[in-house]
Amino acid sequence: MASASDGTLFFTDLNEAVDRVIIRKILPNGIVSTILANEGNAESRYFPWAIDVSKNGIVYFTNLGSDNNQIMRINQNGVIDTIAGCGLGFEDGPARSSKFNIMLAIAVGDNGAIYVSDTGNQAIRKIQNGVVSTIATNLFATQSIDIGDDGIIYTNAVSSKDPFNLLSNTIIKISPQGTMSTIV
Repeated sequence: MASASDGTLFFTDLNEAVDRVIIRKILPNGIVSTILANEGNAESRYFPWAIDVSKNGIVYFTNLGSDNNQIMRINQNGVIDTIAGCGLGFEDGPARSSKFNIMLAIAVGDNGAIYVSDTGNQAIRKIQNGVVSTIATNLFATQSIDIGDDGIIYTNAVSSKDPFNLLSNTIIKISPQGTMSTIV
């Protein structure tokens, strides 16, 4: 779930009973609408998972659909496009030819940088100015990401002290230069 500066809430909604994945929004007055609908099957184009909204109202989401592994956006006019990712793997470089592996979290910074928790690759990746880079690695089972006002990135990861205990989460702080430290 993500909120825009005007109070609009955005969220992904998976209903396996009808094989449908959608992104919805709730306006401050309570009106609910769908901004992306996908009548699905194994070949579905969209499988939105993580979602965030930039300060100018653009919705960004991770697309885990059939081998997609893409970062996508929906502008204020409803136009959907891919900004990064072209399939399963691990590759930095030009955003459109980069590769990811199960992005479970996304956060958009005030400076326009997009950070994703590339869980399958145990990494935090950054997309900025059309380029994907890896800023942190060896992060097992990251499922959330946030950016502080000071540019510090926060994520959770399963503790390296007990990697088979999925309840042993730690909170990791990552500086803009990529220095990692454990908070808890």
